[in-house]
Amino acid sequence: MENKTALITGSFDPPTLGHLDVIKRASSLFDEVTVCLFRNSDKKYMFSEDVRFRMLREMCKDIPNVKIDSSDKPVVIYAKENSIKFVVKGVRNSSDFDYEKFLHQLGNDINPDVETLLLISKPEYERVSSSAARELIRYSLDTSKYLSPEVIDIVESSKNK
Repeated sequence: MENKTALITGSFDPPTLGHLDVIKRASSLFDEVTVCLFRNSDKKYMFSEDVRFRMLREMCKDIPNVKIDSSDKPVVIYAKENSIKFVVKGVRNSSDFDYEKFLHQLGNDINPDVETLLLISKPEYERVSSSAARELIRYSLDTSKYLSPEVIDIVESSKNK
């Protein structure tokens, strides 16, 4: 029987509790989950790629079937090269849905073998986003409703450097 692997993608700047929820839910549905930090040269990040990678690794350390990776290739090319047939995305609202639908259709033109599965956000994560977390971090406000303790520790240690 074929091993079912899913891919969860993002810039994770920083990874949030909403991301963690999607990762945990996907890990219960698939044999393996690859969480891949994708680089976007057009984007300005608060945290370096190394720090975001470390945040993801620490946040997911207790989920045995999750591995962390990074790439600058298009998602569907990465999926093809790694024999991954499913991309899992979390959606909080209709804007997220429309955006993910657009990305799926675009990717489908490149690699029609990849399916996108959308997980609807739990109500407690509907307002959780990396951009909201960054605003809280900028003003040294409480991020505990947005970030895991592991990520908060890394954020705090990166401020002290």
